[in-house]
Amino acid sequence: MSKPCWSRIALVTASLAWGLVGQSAAVPSSATAAAPTLVARTRVPNAIIPQGEVRALRSGDTETVQSVLLTRHAKRVQRHIAKQEHASWGDDPSAMSYLEELDLAIGEYLRRRESDGKTMALSISFVSTPHTAHVEFAFAHALASRAGLELRSATVWRRLSLPKTYVDKNQEYILADAFKDGSAAVLAALRTPQPVGDLSDHE
Repeated sequence: MSKPCWSRIALVTASLAWGLVGQSAAVPSSATAAAPTLVARTRVPNAIIPQGEVRALRSGDTETVQSVLLTRHAKRVQRHIAKQEHASWGDDPSAMSYLEELDLAIGEYLRRRESDGKTMALSISFVSTPHTAHVEFAFAHALASRAGLELRSATVWRRLSLPKTYVDKNQEYILADAFKDGSAAVLAALRTPQPVGDLSDHE
């Protein structure tokens, strides 16, 4: 089974624990949650030509793997995502549902990038709790700093509930593709309730 990177793009500043079961829907912009603990972060596809950032975050018993898509090549990324999803999951219904939502999100991202400027970021977050799992699509303005990308005015756009087996496995794929040899340590830290070490600035 291949381990795609861009097929698991996910980034939202807050990981919201509640969701809509079995469907996707617009989410009120007033929804808020406590800021999660940053476990690790890294630029993707690399630090030389970054087009985004992957992060692992934990808030209570909620585990989130997220990265931000900030690029003019959104359609190219979408094609790569579809190729890798099919390679990893075949015709699995969860993967098909994700790709359908991604298609809508890419279209919305291109519209917002055109109207709101090049700092507009599309974010997708794979969120897992002990009993539920979902994917969130969101938009925010991304500002670059030495520490990484900082999101401003993030708004959750749609949320799709999916099986934990799919979301949890995709979290592993994201970390493996983004953190390479360091992914095992990041995954262990993500799935440990206590704060862990100095993994937050992995390159």
